[in-house]
Amino acid sequence: MSDEIVHIDRRVFSSIRELLIARFSDFIHEFLDSVASNFESAKSAASEHNAHAVANAVHSLKSSSASVGFMRMSQIAKTIEAAADSMDNGGADEWASVTANLAALEEELQVVRRILDQEAGKI
Repeated sequence: MSDEIVHIDRRVFSSIRELLIARFSDFIHEFLDSVASNFESAKSAASEHNAHAVANAVHSLKSSSASVGFMRMSQIAKTIEAAADSMDNGGADEWASVTANLAALEEELQVVRRILDQEAGKI
């Protein structure tokens, strides 16, 4: 069995879908808007070398993506948050790690969008 984190935990995602039934399409759009906004905030904060703001933006993204079942996105955000928190607390310069992981997060956001587009087509 691979240690690689899957893009989506289908069990969690299906539970959300069943709970929301009629509002699922709206939920998908709201989720994507929120994730995209948090990602852009993190990217902007990183360009300004504002570790605290990066940590705040990805913390929200980490939590919301995990609650829906997007585990890989959550894990990447967790890695970024840890690096940003470390710098915010006087740790070593982790900007190279933050930048690389933001690029990975952007790629994962594209994967999540494709998955949600497919799911929206099933409604």
